[in-house]
Amino acid sequence: MQVAAIYARYSDDAQRETSIEDQVRRCTEVAQRHGFTVSEDQIFTDAAITGTEKGTHKRLGYHALLAAWDKNQFNALIVDELPRLARDVIEFANLQNRIEKSGVRLISADGLDSIMPNWQLQFQIVGAIGQHFIRETRHRVLRGMTGTLERGFMIAAPAFGYVLQRILDAKGEPVGSNWVIDESKADIVRNMYAQRSNGMAYAEIAKRLNNQGVKPPRQARKEGGGDGYWRPGSVYRLLTNTIYRGIFVLNGSGFARAKAKKEGRELVPVEYRRPELRLVDDETWDVISQGRVSRTARGGGKHMFAGLVTCGTCGGTLTVSSEKDGVRMLYCPQCAQAKRVGILDKGPGYTSAGGVTELLKHLLERVLQGEVLDVFRARLRVRLEGGSDAELAILRDNVNKADKACARMSKALADVEGNEHIEKECRLVCSQHKQLKVQLQEFEEGLARQDKTSIEKQLQVVTPFSLVNMLFTSGHSPERIRAVLSRLFPKFVALGKPGRHESVFEVTVVPGVALAEMTGTATLETGSITRRFSLKTGARRPVTWVVEEIEG
Repeated sequence: MQVAAIYARYSDDAQRETSIEDQVRRCTEVAQRHGFTVSEDQIFTDAAITGTEKGTHKRLGYHALLAAWDKNQFNALIVDELPRLARDVIEFANLQNRIEKSGVRLISADGLDSIMPNWQLQFQIVGAIGQHFIRETRHRVLRGMTGTLERGFMIAAPAFGYVLQRILDAKGEPVGSNWVIDESKADIVRNMYAQRSNGMAYAEIAKRLNNQGVKPPRQARKEGGGDGYWRPGSVYRLLTNTIYRGIFVLNGSGFARAKAKKEGRELVPVEYRRPELRLVDDETWDVISQGRVSRTARGGGKHMFAGLVTCGTCGGTLTVSSEKDGVRMLYCPQCAQAKRVGILDKGPGYTSAGGVTELLKHLLERVLQGEVLDVFRARLRVRLEGGSDAELAILRDNVNKADKACARMSKALADVEGNEHIEKECRLVCSQHKQLKVQLQEFEEGLARQDKTSIEKQLQVVTPFSLVNMLFTSGHSPERIRAVLSRLFPKFVALGKPGRHESVFEVTVVPGVALAEMTGTATLETGSITRRFSLKTGARRPVTWVVEEIEG
């Protein structure tokens, strides 16, 4: 008696589990009509798994079928429909090659039989149709998601800090879903942003969350892994999710970008404003997302200068050494190694952390005063007097132009239906239009939020002495000081050592950050100035430092 194997599969959770039973029943009837026997161990199934390429590795039943096929355990393979086997043309080609080489007969309940002449043509046509079906489905799904977002609803599972709320019409029928802030978890998110903006490393934030028993957004992937645990990477992904500043980005995830790159597709992120979901203000968001907490990716380190200074020779980050005889040194480990092996003659060398402290004190006490502060006070006065009208007018004009361009492209697309080039241009133009509208709205919101009291407080600052005390004598934690220094000095480069007891640095300082820190207000002015300094000492003890500004 000839033996047949059966394979059955359904694609997603929306289909019934009885679909498997129905497929197996029909395939068993086909086997009986053709004189095949089917044993229970030759029935292979996969439930709620796609037949596309991305789902192939998850189809345990399919892989078991292939293993039994390799062991010649059956003479025929019966399926209800060919797309149950796969919806990927490459996998279809592999299956055709298997059938031709192994001699296993393929029979489908909908009419294909590999003993028929030219069966390969029908097989290939079904494979091509299946691939086309996937493309069409992807297009319809994307169109549906875009429409849902355009109507003000949300898609996908809620991010950490939100819950899903179904929206029903007057008849009680579902019309969409929204996210609603879950205050208990939202407070955790706000606290994470506060910790990070104060310089705490991702690993330390994750450690505290785990110690507090806070469950992470995702469960462990491995079976039996429980609820999983927070990792530095999961903290980073949460803190860089734009939804927490009230913006949902379609095609904005790292997964979507990686997939598009792999498939050679151009991906256009589209922003949808959801101000009711905002959990963090723009300044905090910018500080964290733009890397102004620390130069290093993770932002750790036990010293306030850890990750603060960049090597002007190799572009690496200077490391703070362990304390020896009460002294810590800043040096570039990459350049130090290159020098030891004869690749580099000179580098940034070693500079005392005490010397860097004196350099920063000099910069704050002697540079951030007089004309420098006068310039920033003048900008603040312009803000106070409402001098943003010109910039606002330009933004509004750009939005009006984009309105017209988007309307023209939409009309062109309607006149020439199915033109992929025009459709792509239309998506791009309309995406730019939305981005400009977002910029205008954010600018207008910024003007509305502009706090005159904060401006007046900053205008009253005479000298930065209170900031020097706060940074170097207050006893604040290293991560807190480092966070302030990273924002205050966004560029701090060790250019080299002209002599044994001399180091040269180039420092960019943002006076607006100093004014904000001294008054406990938001940073209103982000303009910067750059200076070069020579830091000198000698062999005599006690150590004395001389800081001189030099020409760039």
